[in-house]
Amino acid sequence: LVVDTARISGLQLGIKRSADGDISLIGLQGKSVDQKFDDTQIDWAEQIRSWRGIELLSAQIQFDDQMQPQFSGLYEVNELALLQGKQSTLIGDIQLPHHLGQQLSFTVDAMLTSSGISNWRVEQLDARQLQLATIFQNQQMQDVSVTRGRADVSVGIGSNLNKQWQGQIQLLDVALENLSHPDRGSVTINSLSGEFNWQGDGTAWQLAAEPIQLTIDDDSWPQSTLNLQFSETDGWFAETSFVRLSDLTALALLSDKAPALLTQYQPAGDIRDIQLSLNSNNELQSAKMIVDEFASQPVDQVPGVTGLSMEVEWEPASAHALISSRNLTMYAPTWLPEAIYFDMAEANLDWNTAETNWQMQLTDLNIWNNDMPRSILDPDYLKWAEKAYTGGQIETGSLKLKGNLAEFPFTGENSENEFEATLNVINVGLDYGKGWPVLENISGQVLSSGNKLDILPKAGRIA
Repeated sequence: LVVDTARISGLQLGIKRSADGDISLIGLQGKSVDQKFDDTQIDWAEQIRSWRGIELLSAQIQFDDQMQPQFSGLYEVNELALLQGKQSTLIGDIQLPHHLGQQLSFTVDAMLTSSGISNWRVEQLDARQLQLATIFQNQQMQDVSVTRGRADVSVGIGSNLNKQWQGQIQLLDVALENLSHPDRGSVTINSLSGEFNWQGDGTAWQLAAEPIQLTIDDDSWPQSTLNLQFSETDGWFAETSFVRLSDLTALALLSDKAPALLTQYQPAGDIRDIQLSLNSNNELQSAKMIVDEFASQPVDQVPGVTGLSMEVEWEPASAHALISSRNLTMYAPTWLPEAIYFDMAEANLDWNTAETNWQMQLTDLNIWNNDMPRSILDPDYLKWAEKAYTGGQIETGSLKLKGNLAEFPFTGENSENEFEATLNVINVGLDYGKGWPVLENISGQVLSSGNKLDILPKAGRIA
C-alpha cells in the first residue's frame, strides 16, 4: 500500500510508553495493550518522505505514559497535518488534558532525509493555560519546586536570515516552595508578562524584553525593560531598568543553593538603570546603577545599613559613589554598641586600588544628626560636650581609624589601635565651663588623637 495524500477523521487511538521508553499502539490493527508496536520492518523516514500530505482531524489519543505519568491523559487533536514540499511542515492544534493545560498549537519546519530529521525549527508555537505544577512535577530549580501556576506562551519566528524570534509570555499565580523545608514558606509570582525578541545563535545572541510587568507577593514592580547580550569572545552585558532586591532575597532564602551574598546579607531596596558587564571568564568588569533605600544585614565586620541611596559606578580598580540618603542607619554589633542614625547624609566617595593597597576619598560630606548614639562616646566627654558646644560647622577634615573597632573609642591601652582626626571648623560656639568665658564664631582646627582632643582656634570672639 502506497499513501500519497490522506485525510483521516474521527480516529481513536491509544498510545502507551513504558518505563523503559518502549512505545505500544492500542486500537490500531487490533493491537492489544500488551502488544508492542513493531516498526522494525518499516523505514519510517522513507515512508514519510513519500507522503505528499497527510492530515489528521478530530482525533482522540489516550496517552499512557509510565515514564513520566504526569503527561498521561486524553489528547484531542483538532488538526495535525504534515505537508511536503522543498521542506516538511508539521502543523498541529491539540486540546491538552485538563491537568496539563488548555491548548497547544504549533508549526514546525524540518528537512527529512534518509538519515532522519535535520534543520528543524519552530515557526510558531502557542500554548494556553499550561499547568506548571504538573509539567514540572518531580523537577526542581536549585531545590525549589513549582507547586502551582499557569502560563500562556506565544513564540514566532521573526526572520530566518537573522535567526530572530519574537514572542509573549504570561505567568499567573505561580507558587515556589522548598518542599524539603516547608517552614521557609513560599514566594508567589502573582503575575509576570512581557514581550521578548531573541536574535542570534549559540556563540552570540541578544535578548530584549519589554514592557515587563511583574507582581511578587502582591507587590507590583514598575514597568521595566531587560536587555541581555552574550558573546563567546566578549562575554556578557546586562541592562535592566528596575530590580527589587527584597524579592530576590525572598527567592534566595527558599534555597540552600542560592548565592551566599543574598542569603547572608539579605539585601532590600530598589535598583534602577542597572548596567553590568562580564568578560568571557564571567568576571565582573563594570557596574553602574542607581540605588534607592538600600538595606542589608550586618555580616562579620561588615556593618548593616538601612536607607542608603546613591549612584554607583564601579570598575575593578576604581569606584565612585554619589551618596544622597535620608534617614540612614548603620549598625555593626561587633564594634558599635548602638546603631548610628543620620537624618541626612550626602557625600562624594572615590575608591581606588592597586595591588594590595587601596585608597578612599570622601568629599563634599554633609551629614545631619539630631540623635548621635551616646554609647560610642566617653561618658565624661559626653556630659561636658552636651552643654559645651553651642553651634558650629565642619568644612573639611581627615580621619584615620585603624585597629579593633570593637574597642572604639580607643583609650590608648592598645598600641595597635589608632584614631586620628583633623577637622577644619567654622562658627563654633563653645561654653567651656563655669568660670570660663563663652566663645563664639570660632574658626580653626579640632585635632583628636586617641582619647585626646585639642582645639586650635584661628579666629573668634568672646561673648
